[in-house]
Amino acid sequence: IVAALVISIVMIIAVVNTQRKNAEEAAKPKIIMQDPGGSAPKSKGNSIFDMPNNRESKGGASTATPTVAPTPRVAPTVAVTPMPRSGDSDVVTAQPEIDPKKSDPKYEGIYEASLIIESNPANGIARLIEAKPDHPQYAKDIDDFIEKGLDRLWWKRISELMSEKADCQKEIVDKKVELSQASDPAFKDGLQKKIAKLEERRERAEVGIKAMKYQGATSPGDMTDSQIAAHRAQRDPEEFKEWRGEVLGYIKRSHGLTLPWGAAR
Repeated sequence: IVAALVISIVMIIAVVNTQRKNAEEAAKPKIIMQDPGGSAPKSKGNSIFDMPNNRESKGGASTATPTVAPTPRVAPTVAVTPMPRSGDSDVVTAQPEIDPKKSDPKYEGIYEASLIIESNPANGIARLIEAKPDHPQYAKDIDDFIEKGLDRLWWKRISELMSEKADCQKEIVDKKVELSQASDPAFKDGLQKKIAKLEERRERAEVGIKAMKYQGATSPGDMTDSQIAAHRAQRDPEEFKEWRGEVLGYIKRSHGLTLPWGAAR
C-alpha cells in the first residue's frame, strides 16, 4: 500500500511539473527570425502569438509584418580644437619672449648682486662697481642697479635716524620718570648722565634728518611704496646728488663694508 501511495505521489508531481512547464512556454513570446533575403516565414495565422498584421485577412490576402529599424546609438559629441596647419596664413603662434641676458652666465653674478641690494645695499653696490669693468655690455644694467641701491640706502638711512630719534626720546622720558622717584644721590647722578647722553644722540639724529632735508613725520620703514614715491618726488635733487657722491665714494673705498655713519648692514 505504501509503495502504491509513493508511486501515485510521484506521478502527480510529474504531471504538475509538466503542466507548469507548458504554461511557461505558452507565456513566452515567439520570435520570428528573418532570413537575409528579407523573406519571413509565414505563421499559420491562428496562433495566439501572431500579430494582427501577420494573420491572413478574411479575403485571403496576407499583409507583411512591418520591420522596425533599431534606434541607432548616438555617440557623445566631443569638441575638438583643430591644430593650426603650417599652411594657414592667418594663424599666428605666440612665441615666448626670451631675455638673452638670462641665459648668459656672466649676467648671473650681476643679477645676484642686484638682489643683495634688497637686504644690504652697500654690499650689493660694491659688487656691482667691481663687476662693471669686466662687463661693459651690461654697463647700463649695472648703473641702473647701483642707482636703485643708492635710492634704497637713502631711505634706509632716514629710517635709521627716525628710529634713533624715537628710541632716544622714549628712553629719556623713562629715565626722567625714574629720576623723579629716586632718592639716592649717586643713583640720581647716574640717571642724569644717561639722560644727557640720550639727549646728545637724539640731537645728532635730528641733525642728520635735517641735513637730508627730510620733513616727513613718519619713518620710511613704515610707509607704503606709493608714500615713498611721493616723498621721492619732493626730495631735494642737489642734496641727494651731494649725498650720493659722498656715499658712493665711501662704498668704493671700503668695498661696501662701512658707510660714512658706521658699519654697513
